[in-house]
Amino acid sequence: MDLHLHIEELKKTGLTILPGVYSRDQCESAKVRTQAVQQKIRDQDPAHYNLFCRTGTPFAYDRTLLEFVYHDQIDQVLKSVLDEDYVLIVSNTNDLSAVSDDFSDRSAQGGSQSKKFKGGLWHHDSKYVAGKRLEAGFNYAVIIMLDDFKVTNGATQVYLASRDERGRPDPHGAYEARTIEGTAGSVAILDAGLWHRSGTPSTESRWAVLNQYGPWFLKPYFRYPEMLGEEFGRSVSPPLRRLLHYCSTPPLNERERVNTLIKQTN
Repeated sequence: MDLHLHIEELKKTGLTILPGVYSRDQCESAKVRTQAVQQKIRDQDPAHYNLFCRTGTPFAYDRTLLEFVYHDQIDQVLKSVLDEDYVLIVSNTNDLSAVSDDFSDRSAQGGSQSKKFKGGLWHHDSKYVAGKRLEAGFNYAVIIMLDDFKVTNGATQVYLASRDERGRPDPHGAYEARTIEGTAGSVAILDAGLWHRSGTPSTESRWAVLNQYGPWFLKPYFRYPEMLGEEFGRSVSPPLRRLLHYCSTPPLNERERVNTLIKQTN
């Protein structure tokens, strides 16, 4: 695979798809492990699971799923479009077809929980400052396809012309959409500011790992070092230690250290 071509495509259009990053066996195994985590969450806290209908931070329950947080090929691309110190912002794993169906059902019922998901509605995953969306290329979403992504199972759609838009999309807008298609094990990397939505809801399985990455100074959704523990942080590879904010969590005060970022040698 010529990663240079993918990096240039990502810089130019805001989207690239890396084929065959993971094997189909790895994908099937990940689905089984994630379903086991989901069952554990259901048993321990059914109200929480019913509210969110997704597996947030799955590697907190099964550390083997960290293989979907760091991969050398993905890392090379993100280092080129962000920098060598970039970090994980959030990670979820779920069957996106189930989320789409759940969204449609709850929206039709007018339930408050329908606001939790934006399936089928145009949105983006960037942020706003003073009413303007952050510049293109500030952070990136990574979709690891554990199933084939096809039109028939509601694969993600993107509006590539939105890359430099600074406003908000019309959730129901009739934008020219490109469907993100690929076989299980493929990885789509897209500018988090691109307007996107799920396709037509389907009962056909569409499992995916959904990660977001950004610069080291961007606050993560959760306190990973506290969640996983310092002993765990010392046991993992330097790239994972960086990604999980062990090297960028602010010190308690200047007596602990002055610089927030701890540069790594590898």
